[in-house]
Amino acid sequence: MKHEFKEALTIYKQIALNIETLILEGVVKPGDRLSSLRESAMEMEVNVNTIMRAYNLLEEEGILSKKRGLGFFVSEEARSIIQKKQREAFYQYTVPELAKTLAHLEIDVEDLVEALNKQNKKGI
Repeated sequence: MKHEFKEALTIYKQIALNIETLILEGVVKPGDRLSSLRESAMEMEVNVNTIMRAYNLLEEEGILSKKRGLGFFVSEEARSIIQKKQREAFYQYTVPELAKTLAHLEIDVEDLVEALNKQNKKGI
């Protein structure tokens, strides 16, 4: 099954982000072995080197660890590393855009908080 990639971000970074999402959602857990480079490349219909770049990026960040002859595994600290990284990005990029949108639409922060609370009660 071919994966649909976006133009705005390199494919290997999109693959890395997809793996991060799977870890945050609990689909892939610490200690789990990832598919081999060849398996992943065939599944996503990309070059093996693209998968290798994604795995290496995640390894450099401490999210994956490589065991010689066995493959790549999710590190025990993966979830907290991803959360920290994505929180920083959220506060740096999303919050300023959200603040600008709230101002343009004249939405009070209290109204936003109420809407978020309602959404959380429905379940994410």
